[in-house]
Amino acid sequence: MTSLEKLALYKMSAFDAVVRGFFVYSDYKNGGNLQRSISTELASFGAATATGVYVGTVITTALSSLLMLTPYV
Repeated sequence: MTSLEKLALYKMSAFDAVVRGFFVYSDYKNGGNLQRSISTELASFGAATATGVYVGTVITTALSSLLMLTPYV
């Protein structure tokens, strides 16, 4: 992974965390259940991360396979 890709990954993760933190904070300000909101957002963050890793792996594997099957001329 290049440094530009790593930077983009960190920025997207930070943006996602800030947005989720904003939702938790707004729930807190509105008198909602803070612990439920935090656990929901953490579970969604983990699920989104796992899905992103899986999709990235599948796409990388598919593209690598296509590249290997391409004849060298």
